[in-house]
Amino acid sequence: MIAKEIGRQSGTQTARLLKRDRNTKEQNKLDLLERRKNVDGAFSSTDRYSVLGKSILLVDDVYTTGRTISECAKILKAEGARKVYVAVAAKTII
Repeated sequence: MIAKEIGRQSGTQTARLLKRDRNTKEQNKLDLLERRKNVDGAFSSTDRYSVLGKSILLVDDVYTTGRTISECAKILKAEGARKVYVAVAAKTII
């Protein structure tokens, strides 16, 4: 919903470029090592050609440690994204 509203207000296209391949636990309930293992390999690209050569704004609702965002950005870059920018709605304090 956040990404759609950003797209609507900015007049830019939005798309779901990543999919969750397996369920993960909530990051804020895990220690640092568990957080890394929790999201490693949990996501994949939905459409490489929508990413290739583009600048992407990755939108997430909550930033805890950055592991989810980092993993997702890594996938987008591997699929050929030129740049990956990040916007988050809230940051947790640990």
